[in-house]
Amino acid sequence: MKFVDQEDYSENVSWNIDIEFWAVSYIDTAHVLPGLIMSEITGTILPQRIRQKTTTGQKVYEIESGGVKYYIIAGGVLVGENKWENEDRIFNYSMNLKHDNILAIG
Repeated sequence: MKFVDQEDYSENVSWNIDIEFWAVSYIDTAHVLPGLIMSEITGTILPQRIRQKTTTGQKVYEIESGGVKYYIIAGGVLVGENKWENEDRIFNYSMNLKHDNILAIG
């Protein structure tokens, strides 16, 4: 994401996509996930090590990046698109992570 005052700024690179999980009981991901593929999976195809960690009412999300699979067990997920100019979203708690466009809720 590029900000308005940065060199090479354009509308094509002025947004980001946030993936927000809630009620997380287990998370296993890498710091960087190029070529991200994410899906919700069911108990019948879960690896045994993940199946043992699940609880009633939670969903299991599989994230694949670079041929490696990672798992997140959570109550749900929201995927949203945001355009920011100079806001500090991480430390400005009053912004409440509002999204310009909700892409998926699950």
